[in-house]
Amino acid sequence: MESVPVPGGLSRTIAYGSIALWLGPKRPMHKTHRWTLFVRGPHNEDLSYMLRSVEFHLHESFPHAVRVVTQPPYQVTETGWGEFEARMVCEGRRGGVGPRSRATGRCSTSSTTPRSP
Repeated sequence: MESVPVPGGLSRTIAYGSIALWLGPKRPMHKTHRWTLFVRGPHNEDLSYMLRSVEFHLHESFPHAVRVVTQPPYQVTETGWGEFEARMVCEGRRGGVGPRSRATGRCSTSSTTPRSP
């Protein structure tokens, strides 16, 4: 989780990270896990009042490696087998978070819990 500034000198906590689930032994070798990258409130609150969009920058081996999500839930789900660095760029609404905030996390098929930065 990370605090981001909002107008008036306040800050708002957001959570970002990845969750991965093993799909079982009969899956193809390159699709052994389903994973989700996400940006959300710490208690899964709707952040659309402060976020215009979230850009998810995946590994270049994925089709459409840069994906833009413009409404909640701010997340991307895929299947795969390994881990890679992922970048999430949050675009704030006018009067919300700063124009662009960046977060970098690791998408790992061995993780089943959100990670803190």
